[in-house]
Amino acid sequence: MERILKELLEEGFDWERTYMDSPDGILLLDNNHEIIKANNTMLRMLGLDNFEEIAGRKCYEVVHGSSSPPKECVHAKVVHSHHIEETEIGFDGKVYHVVEVPLISRTGNIVGYTHSSYDITEQKLAEKRIKEEKEKFETIFTKFPIGILVANLITGEILDANDYFCEMLSYSKKEIIHFTLYDLTHPDDYKLSKEHAEKCYRDKLTYRLTKRYVTKFGQVRWVYVAVAPVMGDEGNVAYAFSMVEDITDKVFSQREIDRQKDILRSYVDLVRVIIVSLDTNGKITMMNKRGREILRKTEKELIGKNWFLNYVPDRERARVTGIFGQLMSGDLSLNGDPPNYFTNPIKGQGGKESLILWHNTILRDSDGNIIGVLSAGEDVTEKKR
Repeated sequence: MERILKELLEEGFDWERTYMDSPDGILLLDNNHEIIKANNTMLRMLGLDNFEEIAGRKCYEVVHGSSSPPKECVHAKVVHSHHIEETEIGFDGKVYHVVEVPLISRTGNIVGYTHSSYDITEQKLAEKRIKEEKEKFETIFTKFPIGILVANLITGEILDANDYFCEMLSYSKKEIIHFTLYDLTHPDDYKLSKEHAEKCYRDKLTYRLTKRYVTKFGQVRWVYVAVAPVMGDEGNVAYAFSMVEDITDKVFSQREIDRQKDILRSYVDLVRVIIVSLDTNGKITMMNKRGREILRKTEKELIGKNWFLNYVPDRERARVTGIFGQLMSGDLSLNGDPPNYFTNPIKGQGGKESLILWHNTILRDSDGNIIGVLSAGEDVTEKKR
């Protein structure tokens, strides 16, 4: 133990200054799993008062309470590979992210290993909640009795549609993508539909409309439509996301129509996490109600603004834009893991900050080109206090 500490000091390794008061729990280990040093955070994690209780003991005895290394021992992997290794482990009812780094001397020899652990229990719980919200949204798309489709606003080309919309008009999905929205629109509603679509494209704002579609067999279906634009790289509307409620049986009852409008609005804002869409330049193309509430901004104030310059604090901007640039390049690796989840603060009105846990999905066009990112974020500010 003393030999290793001496070698580390000769290499300029200052344990007390660098690691002792780190917020992460850190162990200094040798090749044989023996504990050379432990910082204050690690001692608190282990419920210990002083280092002498574990000095020279095997790390697997202290952490895992076992007589040999566990099957997926990260330290054993690093000793074998001589490379940085990461993993997640459960300990004392919590989940920790563990990173182990070999300490290499100027001559290329490994003189020790730092074993760092930080608590990600809250993050894991938040990830679970985001996954549940995402599954809820996917259930809406596939199971709820409402038509959902993606289309080009100007040409009316249908890019995707759920089964309910196809069944509403008596077409198969294979058949319906050969039509435009305007082909399916009742002739008397054609002009009104075009005017709303062009205004949406021009002003980049959502719209709602009561109109008629004509089914495959010539029947008229009254619908209530909510349309949200999604922006492309050049700042123009790339396509629109539409939710279509069949109100044929209730069209003559204004009270019933109002009720259906309320239901449709609740569908649009059902997910209680921030949903924000950015183009490849980092400009906001869409922001849901929850996001607008947290930032205290209107849709018109948000669309087209650079997310990183306006809503990410200066101290976090380089890190967050770096992750965004990595996503936009198509590189999905982050130290070997996809950057699906990460946490950063955002700033709203008056500079008030909220800590958000994000889940990201890359958006691509029909040719597979990256056109932006769709992010779902949960406000974890109170949980981190």
